[in-house]
Amino acid sequence: MSVTFYSSSKWCSHYGTVCSSTRAVPGATLVIFPTRVHSWNWVLVSTYGSECDFDEGEVYLGSSSSLVKSLSECLDSCEAVAACKSAVFYYLSGYCSHASTECTRTAEAKGAASYRKGVTTTPKPTTPKPTTPK
Repeated sequence: MSVTFYSSSKWCSHYGTVCSSTRAVPGATLVIFPTRVHSWNWVLVSTYGSECDFDEGEVYLGSSSSLVKSLSECLDSCEAVAACKSAVFYYLSGYCSHASTECTRTAEAKGAASYRKGVTTTPKPTTPKPTTPK
């Protein structure tokens, strides 16, 4: 995962992969995050600058929300709480909000990125059909 921040426009581009080829752009800062394996497949809920809308039905988990050092730590902390279904990381403050809902309603929030636990499926085991000797 990587992010490019453009200082002139204050715009960020988020990538789900590590950049394998780069080029110099004046005013651009590239951050490549170390590969991290999470227990869940996290899905970006909306565009950067959106938070779960706690005034419109999303349920805030105050007991597990806290200041953290990184987005990865925010997602890890949500994974550690059974009731947590989504997380909002506020880049400007380092605060991590947990929600017990899937963050289907969002509101604009400067510097926020909202994620929900993705659905993971495990294929059902198949039982081979019995064969009859000839």
